[in-house]
This record gives sequence, structure tokens and C-alpha cells, in this order.
Amino acid sequence: MVVRLGNLIPKRWTDGIGRAIDALLPGICIGCRYPTDDNGEGGRFCDACDRLLRALEDRPQCDACGAPIAAPRMPCQRCLGRGYRLFEHVTNNGIYAPPLRGLIHRLKFYHSWTIAELLAERAMRKPHIARLIQQADVLVPVPLHGWRQITRGFNQSDVIARHLARHCTARVRYPAVRIRRTQPQSRVSRREKAENLRNAFALVKPKCIAGKRIVLIDDVMTTGITLKTLARVLQPALPESISVFTLALADPRGHNFEAL
Repeated sequence: MVVRLGNLIPKRWTDGIGRAIDALLPGICIGCRYPTDDNGEGGRFCDACDRLLRALEDRPQCDACGAPIAAPRMPCQRCLGRGYRLFEHVTNNGIYAPPLRGLIHRLKFYHSWTIAELLAERAMRKPHIARLIQQADVLVPVPLHGWRQITRGFNQSDVIARHLARHCTARVRYPAVRIRRTQPQSRVSRREKAENLRNAFALVKPKCIAGKRIVLIDDVMTTGITLKTLARVLQPALPESISVFTLALADPRGHNFEAL
């Protein structure tokens, strides 16, 4: 059984708590933790952090693989326009670099789940991301193993998907579960990543994605092995298409996509 602790707390309660904190505290930048000119209502990032995030968000990217490209509609030197065989579209907020890297780290390991909502909200300001999400029928967050979800307290991919769903008619669905407690992909070598995820997912509700345009939702995509493994498990349900949205794209070579 997959436990979703975040679903046990009514959203009206969490929204009310957030508003109360905003009323009691001065505006604090969620990126650098310094006070901002904001009075706690409206923006959540200081001007400096906002500029850094915009630089990542506004960087042109390949529609097929999500990697940054020199200019809009220029050929992608990494995938040559071929993208991933399993995915129709791949997109993200930006490369896994500061300040996005620090924000996602805090989101995952310091229970700052509101960061997922703020970054999802920023993502929907980008026309190509909004178009992908709004054309989807189903949003599928990458599932966590039940024990990891209990220890973390929430599934960050689920938080992202639920916030994106507020902006579209797509429903958040859970056609697969994680049945093996694997090592975090960041802790295994590139050669071991595929083996680490072997038989990790199981398809349990194929009808909810059959014939649907689905978008897989995750926080970070590096090699894509997690998302590709999940996509292969979902394929027998015969979805119309599978695309991917992540908050960030990490360079598997560790060069922030500055070199091929």
C-alpha cells in the first residue's frame, strides 16, 4: 500500500497555515533566506534569486530531450532531434544548477514541500510547459516506495503533479507502484542505475491511462533511467503518448551542459 501523508491534511488547513505565517513574518526569500522587499504576500524570491531562476528558466531547450540549446529552434547537438524513443516530449524548468539545485535539495531532504508548489507555479508561466500540461489527459507522478514515502513524509513528484493539475483538466493518477526499495539513483554508479531499478515498478491500474496522453512528473531527470523504466512498465496499458516534465535536468557528465 502506498501511503500519501500529504493527502491526510486538508488543503484549506495548509493554505490557512501559510497565510498565518505570511502575516506574522516579514518577507523572506525562499532561495537565499534573506529578507525581501515583499511583505509576505505575492512573490517568494528576492530580486537576485528571481533573476538567477529566470536565467535558467528562459534558456532555450530541445523539445525532444529537454537539453539546453543555443537558440530557439536550433538543432540539438546532444540528441540531434531524436529525443527518447519512449517519450513524445521532454521538458523542464531549467538545468540542475544554482539556485534551482539548492531549492530541490531542500525540497527533498528538508521537508520544504512548498518549494515544489512554487516551482510548479513558475513552470506554468512558460508557454511550452503550460501547453504540454494543458494538453495532457493524465499526470503520473513517479511513485516512491512506501517506506521511503513514510520516512520523507511526502512524495515530491506527487506535490508537483497536484499543483500542475490546478491549471488544467488532467487528472493525477497512480497507475503504477514501486514494489522494490531501491537505492537512491544518486548513490549508484551510472552502470548500476538500470540494474538498481530492475523490477522496481509494477502496473496496477492500467485502465486509468489506456488511450490517454500522459505526462510523467518528477523532480530531476539525469540519465532518464527512472522515467524510462517507469514508461516501459506503463506501455502495456497502451497510453496514446508518454511525455515528461521535471523541475530540473541534470547533466549526467556533471558539466552543466557546457560541453558535449
